[in-house]
Amino acid sequence: MQLPLMIFMLEVFFDLGFVRIERGLISAEPQPEKHALESAPSYQQRLAKIEMEKQLVYSTFAELKNWLKTIS
Repeated sequence: MQLPLMIFMLEVFFDLGFVRIERGLISAEPQPEKHALESAPSYQQRLAKIEMEKQLVYSTFAELKNWLKTIS
């Protein structure tokens, strides 16, 4: 498994309280509350990044120009 993907997964689990980090060690929470993975802030940030990358890669010049006007 790629390191960036592993780090992302751990961030999601940490956001949701599935794991804890103490003195540099990661431990599983014995009885974490159930949460949808999609509800984690780090998951939402990654989705937004992927969506922006799609916009940048697959848009025409005119679409990009209009998009940049709306975000500035």
